[in-house]
Amino acid sequence: MMIKRTTYTALAVFMLGAASATPGFAQSVPPYGAPISIERAKQVAAAASRKCARKALR
Repeated sequence: MMIKRTTYTALAVFMLGAASATPGFAQSVPPYGAPISIERAKQVAAAASRKCARKALR
């Protein structure tokens, strides 16, 4: 009986700890690499568009 109660108490403490730690991890920004400027993004999009157009014509 005492072991069962201890097990439930330990499980409850673990679950509360896990639930309280989760929002902190959710707020961090994932590291996907260095940010790029709008002008560079436009250049990359234009190059990708041209490449798709070339491959579609073949």
